[in-house]
Amino acid sequence: MKIDLGLAVLVALFALIGAAGCCDDCDDPVAVDYPPAAPTGVYSVTGNLRLDIYWNANTEPDLEGYDIFWSPTPDDADFEYMVSTRRHENYFTDFDVENSLTYYYKVRAYDNAGHTSDFSDIIFDTPRPDGTGLVLRDYLGQSAGLSGYDFSAFTVQPWNSITTDVYFGSPSGIPTLFGRGAAVGVGVDVQDYGFVDLDYVDWAPEIFDGWSPSKRVEMIPGHSYVVQILDGEYYQYAKVYCQSVSNDLVVLDWAYQQGQGNPELSPERGGQK
Repeated sequence: MKIDLGLAVLVALFALIGAAGCCDDCDDPVAVDYPPAAPTGVYSVTGNLRLDIYWNANTEPDLEGYDIFWSPTPDDADFEYMVSTRRHENYFTDFDVENSLTYYYKVRAYDNAGHTSDFSDIIFDTPRPDGTGLVLRDYLGQSAGLSGYDFSAFTVQPWNSITTDVYFGSPSGIPTLFGRGAAVGVGVDVQDYGFVDLDYVDWAPEIFDGWSPSKRVEMIPGHSYVVQILDGEYYQYAKVYCQSVSNDLVVLDWAYQQGQGNPELSPERGGQK
């Protein structure tokens, strides 16, 4: 019997297609279970006896939450688990801190299957004291004893005290903030940071960068200012915000970094290792 070769090929082809269609598991998707991605964009906001930590939210559908670790040093071996947050909480406030000490943090994500991500970048921060409504009087007026401020002692005092850091006055009718030693050109430096909120003054400028040569700046409502104080062999840093001003007095918000030589005042984006 003579077999048609073309017909034989077609029969074989249909047989293969039929066999493929009988595979019960061939159309099932292959399950791949990945751990979540490491959190990104981690940053901190400096406060008074508090540190606020933020990061970008992960987008995995099976995300469960985040773990926050802390350390007193940047060494990976020193980090300890601190707390976990839920999936919609991509922030944490650490109230268990002391002013002038530096703290290091890193964050990881975890999913509902128990998988954990790699750690985020390490960030660090140093909380510092602050205050609002500080009133300084004109040193040329009758309240000269209330014209100066000592940041380290949080004390309003006479403008010519040896521990006064800054003082206020209105010579020639111009409301002015003076750094200690302005009359002789040595002492405390001041700098106008411009029309910005105090929280945006994150790091003090470099030692020789933009400080007023006369160690005095005009007080303008809505402006923030940075103060550089030479304390022995270290510089200390402070910042003030002019709420309101007249020729007789100025009302200030302020923050002071107690850490020796630490220019970190309120890092909106924190430091990163």
